[in-house]
Amino acid sequence: MAGRFSALHKRLDKVQQQLADFAVLLELENCICLEGIQLDDPEQFETEMNRTCPAHGFRHLGRISPQRWVEDAHRVPERFAELNQLAETYEHRLAQLPQYYVELGHGSERS
Repeated sequence: MAGRFSALHKRLDKVQQQLADFAVLLELENCICLEGIQLDDPEQFETEMNRTCPAHGFRHLGRISPQRWVEDAHRVPERFAELNQLAETYEHRLAQLPQYYVELGHGSERS
Protein backbone atom coordinates (compact mmCIF):
# COMPACT_ATOMS: atom_id res chain seq x y z
CA MET A 1 0.00 0.00 0.00
CA ALA A 2 2.85 2.37 0.80
CA GLY A 3 4.24 1.83 -2.70
CA ARG A 4 0.97 2.99 -4.24
CA PHE A 5 0.97 6.19 -2.22
CA SER A 6 4.60 6.82 -3.11
CA ALA A 7 3.91 6.46 -6.82
CA LEU A 8 0.78 8.59 -6.53
CA HIS A 9 2.73 11.23 -4.59
CA LYS A 10 5.41 11.33 -7.32
CA ARG A 11 2.79 11.73 -10.05
CA LEU A 12 1.05 14.45 -8.07
CA ASP A 13 4.38 16.30 -7.58
CA LYS A 14 5.01 16.11 -11.34
CA VAL A 15 1.56 17.53 -12.16
CA GLN A 16 2.01 20.31 -9.59
CA GLN A 17 5.36 21.26 -11.14
CA GLN A 18 3.85 21.31 -14.62
CA LEU A 19 1.06 23.59 -13.40
CA ALA A 20 3.58 25.89 -11.71
CA ASP A 21 5.66 26.05 -14.91
CA PHE A 22 2.55 26.83 -16.93
CA ALA A 23 1.56 29.60 -14.50
CA VAL A 24 5.00 31.19 -14.91
CA LEU A 25 4.65 31.10 -18.70
CA LEU A 26 1.22 32.73 -18.51
CA GLU A 27 2.57 35.39 -16.18
CA LEU A 28 5.48 36.20 -18.49
CA GLU A 29 3.14 36.37 -21.47
CA ASN A 30 1.49 39.41 -19.85
CA CYS A 31 4.77 41.12 -18.94
CA ILE A 32 5.18 44.68 -20.24
CA CYS A 33 8.58 45.33 -18.66
CA LEU A 34 11.28 46.77 -20.90
CA GLU A 35 14.93 45.94 -21.49
CA GLY A 36 15.66 49.62 -21.79
CA ILE A 37 14.15 53.04 -22.32
CA GLN A 38 15.51 56.22 -23.78
CA LEU A 39 14.52 59.37 -21.96
CA ASP A 40 13.54 62.18 -24.26
CA ASP A 41 10.19 63.49 -23.06
CA PRO A 42 9.43 64.03 -19.34
CA GLU A 43 5.68 63.47 -19.70
CA GLN A 44 6.12 60.28 -21.70
CA PHE A 45 8.72 58.92 -19.28
CA GLU A 46 6.50 59.70 -16.29
CA THR A 47 3.64 57.83 -17.96
CA GLU A 48 5.87 54.82 -18.68
CA MET A 49 7.35 54.70 -15.17
CA ASN A 50 3.88 54.83 -13.58
CA ARG A 51 2.44 51.94 -15.62
CA THR A 52 2.03 48.68 -13.74
CA CYS A 53 3.19 45.37 -15.21
CA PRO A 54 0.35 42.83 -14.91
CA ALA A 55 2.90 40.05 -14.44
CA HIS A 56 5.18 41.63 -11.84
CA GLY A 57 3.15 44.43 -10.26
CA PHE A 58 6.05 46.84 -10.75
CA ARG A 59 7.10 47.76 -14.28
CA HIS A 60 10.83 47.45 -14.84
CA LEU A 61 12.17 49.89 -17.40
CA GLY A 62 15.58 48.27 -17.78
CA ARG A 63 18.53 50.37 -18.86
CA ILE A 64 17.68 54.06 -18.62
CA SER A 65 19.45 56.15 -21.26
CA PRO A 66 18.92 59.89 -20.85
CA GLN A 67 19.12 62.09 -23.92
CA ARG A 68 21.06 65.23 -23.21
CA TRP A 69 20.31 68.53 -24.85
CA VAL A 70 22.72 71.36 -24.33
CA GLU A 71 21.36 74.75 -25.28
CA ASP A 72 24.77 76.28 -24.87
CA ALA A 73 28.12 75.18 -23.52
CA HIS A 74 27.37 76.27 -19.94
CA ARG A 75 23.93 75.03 -18.93
CA VAL A 76 21.78 71.93 -19.11
CA PRO A 77 18.20 72.43 -20.31
CA GLU A 78 15.41 72.40 -17.77
CA ARG A 79 13.87 69.45 -19.60
CA PHE A 80 16.90 67.25 -18.92
CA ALA A 81 16.84 68.22 -15.25
CA GLU A 82 13.19 67.12 -15.07
CA LEU A 83 14.00 63.81 -16.79
CA ASN A 84 16.90 63.26 -14.42
CA GLN A 85 14.62 63.85 -11.41
CA LEU A 86 12.03 61.40 -12.78
CA ALA A 87 14.73 58.78 -13.35
CA GLU A 88 15.93 59.22 -9.77
CA THR A 89 12.35 58.83 -8.51
CA TYR A 90 11.98 55.61 -10.51
CA GLU A 91 15.28 54.24 -9.21
CA HIS A 92 14.22 55.06 -5.64
CA ARG A 93 11.01 53.06 -6.18
CA LEU A 94 13.04 50.18 -7.62
CA ALA A 95 15.36 50.23 -4.61
CA GLN A 96 12.35 49.84 -2.30
CA LEU A 97 11.30 46.55 -3.93
CA PRO A 98 12.14 43.18 -2.40
CA GLN A 99 15.41 41.72 -3.69
CA TYR A 100 13.67 39.01 -5.73
CA TYR A 101 12.24 41.67 -8.07
CA VAL A 102 15.74 42.85 -8.89
CA GLU A 103 16.88 39.24 -9.35
CA LEU A 104 14.27 38.76 -12.08
CA GLY A 105 16.81 40.28 -14.43
CA HIS A 106 14.79 43.46 -14.78
CA GLY A 107 17.08 45.67 -12.73
CA SER A 108 17.54 49.28 -13.70
CA GLU A 109 20.81 50.62 -14.97
CA ARG A 110 21.45 54.21 -15.92
CA SER A 111 23.97 55.10 -18.55
